[in-house]
Amino acid sequence: MNVLQLIDSLHAGGAERVALNYANALVPKIETSYLCATREEGLLKESLSKDVPYIFLNKKSALDLKV
Repeated sequence: MNVLQLIDSLHAGGAERVALNYANALVPKIETSYLCATREEGLLKESLSKDVPYIFLNKKSALDLKV
């Protein structure tokens, strides 16, 4: 099973920390655990396990078609 945690940013907040904790905790239990930040990176990126593939989309607006 593959799991993607999708979050708006990686700033130090509640939902962001939960997404990061899930991504890190699932690594030994499933095939692949991914984390994707859509708009902004932040301090929590440093806490991400090296085994979790990370994707940053750099979305600029709600209608950013390139993303």
